[in-house]
Amino acid sequence: RKEVKDIVAYLRLISNPEDQVSLSRVINIPPRGIGKRSFDKLLFLSRTEDIQLYAVLERIYAETMGNGATSHNFNKMALQSILGFVELLRSLQLYKETLNVVDLIDRLLEGIGYQSYLRRDGDMWEERWENVMEIRGAAVEYQNYGPDEGLAALLEKFALVADIDSYDATVDAVTLITLHQAKGLEFPVVFIAGMEDGLLPHIRSMDSPEELEEERRLFYVGITRSMDQLFLTRAFRRRFRGSSGPTIPSRFLQDIPEDLIGSSYVKQWDTHLEVSLDQQEEDTVDVFKTGDRVRHDTFGEGLVISSIGHGRDSEVTVVFTGDTGIKRLLVIYAHLQKIQI
Repeated sequence: RKEVKDIVAYLRLISNPEDQVSLSRVINIPPRGIGKRSFDKLLFLSRTEDIQLYAVLERIYAETMGNGATSHNFNKMALQSILGFVELLRSLQLYKETLNVVDLIDRLLEGIGYQSYLRRDGDMWEERWENVMEIRGAAVEYQNYGPDEGLAALLEKFALVADIDSYDATVDAVTLITLHQAKGLEFPVVFIAGMEDGLLPHIRSMDSPEELEEERRLFYVGITRSMDQLFLTRAFRRRFRGSSGPTIPSRFLQDIPEDLIGSSYVKQWDTHLEVSLDQQEEDTVDVFKTGDRVRHDTFGEGLVISSIGHGRDSEVTVVFTGDTGIKRLLVIYAHLQKIQI
């Protein structure tokens, strides 16, 4: 619906002022005096000077307010409209940094006078306004997020909903989807990524038994989307917001019945865990345990300080002598030799 696309375009523009598609859509919605001729001039400046459309607007604003030399020939009415639009976007940018996403939407609707615009635009304005309120209702889910984070999450949800609406099961391609949007769909093979405490379950749910159970139900939804094969993946180390560190496997992994992921059914690498119903061959390599002294072709001699997993698919953490330090190795690839003392 047009009204939904209008508001979503504004939200995308608030999130990213350089979103030229969204800017082009809303620059004169509601009508503010930036007509086709003025918009074409703006596009001409953008293309000839090879800068973003928003940068053109900002430059015009700076030149006009600074009373310096101008590089445009807009008439007075169009110029005032451009200046007003830039001031609107600037104010919404400030609100984005301080307000939750619901309050931000309220300020946006008030700032552009969208309800009054719908009233003037047709007889079905009440129904169209209800559609706008649906956007606000969807934002409530992210009301307790940080200001910028809540807006990003809401826009991601809108993008995924649009993708699901156009989903074609006959296309031979990978489908990237959130657990929330996976309901009602099935796939022959499913990969669930991010099986780490803090991601699934999400860190915000850990202090609430009710929210934790909701995360568990969400995980179950993901599992049941798989018809033939299910892969549960996690990173041993993850970089987040500029810092990196080791992760903790999701507590939900421990709740999967052992007859599905027992030692005969599980295969673990450094980046993923595969849950399969195929029988695996018995391991024939050495088993390493904490305290074993080992030798590596590249790193030299070291001491095993931990071992996780089973046989050839286990992971060992080794402290090597010299400058090598601590290394995390997969037994299947590392070709470690046990040193007999």
